[in-house]
Amino acid sequence: MSSGLRRTVRIALGVLVGVVIVSGAYLYRLLTPSADVADYSAYLRDEPGEPVAGDVAITFFGVSTLLFDDGETQLLVDAFFSRPSKSELLTTMQSDPATVAAALEDFDLERLEAVFVAHSHIDHALDVAEVARRSSATTYGTPSTVNIGLGGGVDPSRLAIVEDGDSVQVGAFTVRIVSSPHSPPAVGEAPAEPETIDQPLEPPASSAEFAEGGNFSFVITRGGQTFVVVASANYRTGFLAGIDADVLFLGTARLGVADESFQERYLAETIGETSPEIVVPLHWDDFTVPWQRGQARFNPRLIDPNPDDGFDLVVAAAEGVGAEFVLLQAGSRLRFGPG
Repeated sequence: MSSGLRRTVRIALGVLVGVVIVSGAYLYRLLTPSADVADYSAYLRDEPGEPVAGDVAITFFGVSTLLFDDGETQLLVDAFFSRPSKSELLTTMQSDPATVAAALEDFDLERLEAVFVAHSHIDHALDVAEVARRSSATTYGTPSTVNIGLGGGVDPSRLAIVEDGDSVQVGAFTVRIVSSPHSPPAVGEAPAEPETIDQPLEPPASSAEFAEGGNFSFVITRGGQTFVVVASANYRTGFLAGIDADVLFLGTARLGVADESFQERYLAETIGETSPEIVVPLHWDDFTVPWQRGQARFNPRLIDPNPDDGFDLVVAAAEGVGAEFVLLQAGSRLRFGPG
């Protein structure tokens, strides 16, 4: 090999190494959060302990999975405890029985009677079948959610399709079903109609196979208390009209990168309409890292490049109606006395 050719090869290898390093650094940046939960530590709250004498305890498991417990009856919003890795998001995934069993045991979900699923993406519905197998709960959702349960071997008698306007009584809780759109996609326009799961979905399955199937928000009442759960950051005009909330659990994913008119309308239709006493953000945390109590972190830049901007908007909107902004870490709990 001539000296000129050797020099050319060395330059080419140097350029290739440089490209690999730069590409790796950029990928690492995309897969890490752009903000730190510690910056919002003043808003963190945890009120441990079991509910007694009509209290309601609400535990946050990450994303939008919430446990409501009044000491007699337990219900879940969403069923997502297993955390697929980033590589699994590109292939197939399934519920992790050991992780689900540990969550149910560690948090004493022995009186679970119902699971209400916002929609059928993995970060809301991955563990629907496994939770059903390990409890006597009935799962309520869209036909797509029911097909996840059927594919996982759940008895059809413990799967129920609900629609906008339905109300379900679970012990002393009443759960009203409210149809609401899924948050806008990161790329492109939202489809006119959401994709659906039209036959039993047997695991393992790809993230694309966990089609949305339509989306719900939930209005949960017990006694004189009202808890509103908007898991996905979107709205339809008047969807929460006439509802006064004690606590609003509000999806914030990608709110910080939405256009200003959407931000203003979303906050007006949720915080402005319900005038809550407390606002708790949902769907802000990275669901591809293993679940650990107290260790939730912001979504990576690839999913949400400005989660802190979304938080700041919600904080300001909450303060504007005299509400308190409260941040729950994974496994943290809020407790409320009888209404």
